[in-house]
Amino acid sequence: MVSVKGFVWKAEAHDQVAQGHFGAGKFHREMLELSKMDKVSITAASVKEVNPLGEVSLLIDTQITDKNHPFMEWDDNGSTLKLDEAMIAKEVCKVFAGKFINRKERFVVPLYDNKCMVVVSVENIAPINVKNYQSYGMIVATEGEEETDILCKARNPKQLKINSTRIKEKQVFKKDVNF
Repeated sequence: MVSVKGFVWKAEAHDQVAQGHFGAGKFHREMLELSKMDKVSITAASVKEVNPLGEVSLLIDTQITDKNHPFMEWDDNGSTLKLDEAMIAKEVCKVFAGKFINRKERFVVPLYDNKCMVVVSVENIAPINVKNYQSYGMIVATEGEEETDILCKARNPKQLKINSTRIKEKQVFKKDVNF
């Protein structure tokens, strides 16, 4: 495990990357705020615990390659894609099974036979142990059911609607009421 600017990853050797260098794709460079020519320090990460997460907040965007998939659901005017939060959460759990997820990480999850690319940005993570302030952790999932609460929010609500079974938060008290 290595740490780069506070993000933790599993590092593997690659024959096309010279010794003393590391390869990063577009999402990783954006996340790390690096250009292709920047130099950065890489250190061995001292992972003492897996830091199980209680909650992960995700910002969701999509790139559609073909709107005509039989399982894609669109609103009445055909401009807003509807995705189930549970389906996104299940796919994120598959991607991060046994791996660390970092705060501010970006990654892509393909859906509908690669006709819909879900671009996911991790807005925040909340560990189960509230005294833990690490910027990474592991999603807890057992037998296909995630125990980590994965919250999804659309980056552009005009293009994407996240269907959720959650109870919407409602304000019970007025803000300026004195008790």
